[in-house]
This record gives sequence, C-alpha cells and structure tokens, in this order.
Amino acid sequence: MYTHFFFLEFAFEKAASFPFIRIERRTHQMVGMFFWLCLYTLARAVLGALFPRDLRGWPYSSYVVALAHQIMVLPTLWYRGSVVECLNTSLAYFVSDTVMNLESFGAPHAVHHGVSIILLVASKNALSHVAQVASTEWLVWLELGSAGISLSPLVGGAPRTRAALYGLTRVVTVAKMVHTYSTVTDAALSACYVISLPLLLHNAFVFKHMLGKALKS
Repeated sequence: MYTHFFFLEFAFEKAASFPFIRIERRTHQMVGMFFWLCLYTLARAVLGALFPRDLRGWPYSSYVVALAHQIMVLPTLWYRGSVVECLNTSLAYFVSDTVMNLESFGAPHAVHHGVSIILLVASKNALSHVAQVASTEWLVWLELGSAGISLSPLVGGAPRTRAALYGLTRVVTVAKMVHTYSTVTDAALSACYVISLPLLLHNAFVFKHMLGKALKS
C-alpha cells in the first residue's frame, strides 16, 4: 500500500534536484498528506462497499484500515526514518476516520481524534527536529498498543494479552515522554504535553476497561 508513495517521494526528491524545478518542502509535505488522505479514504470506501457490516458499532472497514496503519504503515515508515510521513499518515488516518465514521463517534472518540489531530499538526509545524523525532516514536508505540483493540472485533480472544500490550506501550511512552521533557528544551513540545492530557486520561480509562474485561476472562 505504501510502496507507491515511496516511489512518489523518490520522484519528488529527484525533481527538486534540478535547478529549474523548485519544489518547496512544505509543498512536498502537503502532497504527501493529500496522497495518504486519498488512499485511506478510498480504502475505507472500497472495504465499506465490499464488507458492508458493522462490528461493535463501527464499520468493518474501520478496523482493517486501523490495523494496516498501526502494524504496517507506521512501523515501516519509522524504520525508514520517514518522520514527517509518519505524521502525514497518522493525520490522514484520523481525518479520514472522522469524516467517514463520524456517526459512530461518541464524546470520548471525538475528543480523542480532535486532540490527536491538533497534536499531529503541531508536531509537523511547530516542533524542533529532535522533539519531532521523539513525538513520532511515541506515536508508533501508542498505535502498536492500540492494534490489539483494532484486532479484537475481527478475531476475538486473548483479552489479557491485548490489555498487557496496551498497558505496556503506554508505560513505555510515558517513560519516554518524561525522559524527553527532562533532556529537550522546546516550548512547543511543552505545550503539546499540556494538550495531550485528555489523551492520557482517555488511554487510562481504556486500559482500565480492558484490564477489567481481562481479569473476568
């Protein structure tokens, strides 16, 4: 799914090397964001047409796209060192989910997605490179932990493993946030910490719910 974008990225870099072609970095990033937004929206639409059913109040397509993003796209981009594209894909994921599945949202999901979009935009445009790399690493950890939630309605089972994975990735992320806060001076990052408080609370409630179900299983 992401191979085509890597070709597109390569083409932009080569084109920018010619003196008569000027492709600004911001324009490149906007094209990348638009590409992923179209790709995720199309994937949701096609899967929705092929599998028009809901699971636990959410479209089947929502879980499949979430899993693809969480365990395939993000880790691969992070491994390649494509920090900005990690932010682009995540922003596209949350925006497409909001636009196409808004009727499934409750207040917690609306807050979660709204805050996530704000943080991703801030990370792209306001953070220093060091802070941007750190925040993107947190993003990868968090989404890997959330993959257990996306997988549950599709295959079921293993509630304790999913709860442990979710909790562990949150502990690791918070530890990394504390370490970065003590070693990196970045006013925008400090503001992002404050903005992320609703997300931390949301994650705590989700983990409490998952842990309760796991202990009853």
